[in-house]
Amino acid sequence: MKQKYLLVTLDFPPEPGGIQNYLYNFCGVVGAQNIAVLKTRAFNKGQMLPEIFNVYESGFLKKNKGKLFKLNVLFLLWKFFKINPRDFRLIFCGNIYAGAVGFFAYLLLGINYIVIAHGGEIKKMHHWDVFKPIKMIIIKYAKGFVSNSQYTKNLLVNLGIPADKILKILPATNLKIPEELKNDSMIEQRSIKVLKLLTIARLVPTKGVDIVIRSLKIVKDRGFQFKYDIIGDGPQRSELNQIVEDAGLQNRVVFCGPISEEKKTQYLAGCDLFILLSRETNFSVEGFGIVFIEAGIFGKPVIGSTIGGVSEAIVHRSTGLLVSPENIEEVANTIISLIKNDDLRIKMGHANRVRVEQEFRWEHRRPIIERLLQQT
Repeated sequence: MKQKYLLVTLDFPPEPGGIQNYLYNFCGVVGAQNIAVLKTRAFNKGQMLPEIFNVYESGFLKKNKGKLFKLNVLFLLWKFFKINPRDFRLIFCGNIYAGAVGFFAYLLLGINYIVIAHGGEIKKMHHWDVFKPIKMIIIKYAKGFVSNSQYTKNLLVNLGIPADKILKILPATNLKIPEELKNDSMIEQRSIKVLKLLTIARLVPTKGVDIVIRSLKIVKDRGFQFKYDIIGDGPQRSELNQIVEDAGLQNRVVFCGPISEEKKTQYLAGCDLFILLSRETNFSVEGFGIVFIEAGIFGKPVIGSTIGGVSEAIVHRSTGLLVSPENIEEVANTIISLIKNDDLRIKMGHANRVRVEQEFRWEHRRPIIERLLQQT
């Protein structure tokens, strides 16, 4: 059966990441019988999700090639015209760069396209961006846009895009507590003597792991006990190792590296507090932060930053706390407040779990995605 829709994307599982998961689950709601996927070849197979979609692959440049990675769009464009594209009714472009394929499909075949925006790639357009002229052409001819947060939607509006052309579809999750952990006492928040903190992120400056480490030196100097697990890898790893050594935290900070989805759930179940202090660096910014939602599945309170779209992932003083990522003293005091106040930590963790189950499952997104498909 030929699918009616096509997703063209540079980011898709088994490559790991929040955008990858967003697009995979978006397609899951549309339905494998309705949508095919044209994606770049996966070199980092970090998460093996069920291969339920009709997938076409092309592209040979890895993400560590930086801006050159975006040239994979040329390979995707070539592949697009090899797969009998006239049968597709609508194209979803996984980000503004993949929109180049949508533009040529519209120009040469008259097929409409919708651009899915995630924040960082749009934020760059408000500053110096060598790709901005190309992006503006892609924006001009797009049928519409999907944004992953109100923050991202505002960025698009500030570029002159009418608000009624932008549909906000917040990220959600299908992550579930494994059966073997459902009765595990680790999931339940409790009184503690040693706080277990957790971060899951690519190790790049935007994620603010260095801020957490520096704040934890203050926490240590004030006599509080903790352990900090960092899951992920990236170009900042050696720099972060040095910061840990300089702070004298070698016995309290553990770099766990990249791990499987199964192991990730175990770490989420075992931690007391999830923390990720994203900040804006080189015009890169967190458009939402799905990991805060994933932590909520396990009833964990969260600390995030006031930057980007994180304020939609965290309800301040309800499911967690928002802090300025550049104020290390404030970060340290916030962590200490949750060490000292078991009741507050437990209350926030419970609120986070309830919110996820009521608002952040992909089934909650089905009505709005179905309306989108009906309107196009």
